Amino acid sequence: MKAFLITPDHANQICVVQVVDVRERPLETSGGRMDADYQHINELLGATHFDLVRTGSGKLAKHCGYVDGEGLLTPQAGYILCPDLYQLPLAGPVLLLAEAFDEDFGGIACAASISDADVRQLFTKSYVSRRYAKAAHELAEEQTAAMYPDVVVLRTSGEM
Repeated sequence: MKAFLITPDHANQICVVQVVDVRERPLETSGGRMDADYQHINELLGATHFDLVRTGSGKLAKHCGYVDGEGLLTPQAGYILCPDLYQLPLAGPVLLLAEAFDEDFGGIACAASISDADVRQLFTKSYVSRRYAKAAHELAEEQTAAMYPDVVVLRTSGEM
């Protein structure tokens, strides 16, 4: 299934967009439906497990980004910021797929349906520095702590 792999290019301070093919696997109880091969997603991201990010608006409203689940724990030279996908900078590569929802099986990743040109326009200039990413995450943490004073806010910005 068609996907986009977006990787920060630290030397040139841009993001590189590649079209990739994510392996599929049949869903055991789906009667012929296919799902993304989650192990292949981890391989493409260079991760041991992934997290999912998405927003409900903008050009990527029906898409989701797969990111390294531990990406923010390791300082990176640069980060990816695309508010159409997620409001905070993301560490490491992002794999962009479309998202289908099936009431019986939940979210099932499917081929990206946005044009190559739109993805390149959204992501090519989405590179941000470590300093910018850290400041954005610290601000979000402070705002969350102020809005919910009785909740413990886990800090991610310390290692960035």
